[in-house]
Amino acid sequence: MACECTKRVEYGCGDSTGWIAAVRCLCVGKVLAAIHLNPDQDWSIEALAKIMGPSRSSFAEKFATTVGETPARYVARIRMSRARQWIAKDNTKLSVVARRLGYDSEASFSRAFKRIIALDVISHSGIEPDSQH
Repeated sequence: MACECTKRVEYGCGDSTGWIAAVRCLCVGKVLAAIHLNPDQDWSIEALAKIMGPSRSSFAEKFATTVGETPARYVARIRMSRARQWIAKDNTKLSVVARRLGYDSEASFSRAFKRIIALDVISHSGIEPDSQH
């Protein structure tokens, strides 16, 4: 498996978007590293663009084209992934997770968690979202 991953990174395997493409792009890779190291930081488009260098609009377009999703969506997904780990593996209370990730309340975190995790499951399963919700 490690050999396959190495080949994919080295040769690209036609990946023009997604995580591998983003890591191969040095400027976007620096942004991803910053997000993963500090998912609780208030990551505005301006703050992320400063890491990469270009204007806000250039950054947002380059990021979305390379990664395959908007910077805000990516940050939210990474935060919720971290939250899921803390809750499942460390049995961390929701109020603590919410505070660690910069949410004002447990309720606002809980709503965001449900929305983002549901969207993540739907996007990876091919299930059509229920518009009746």
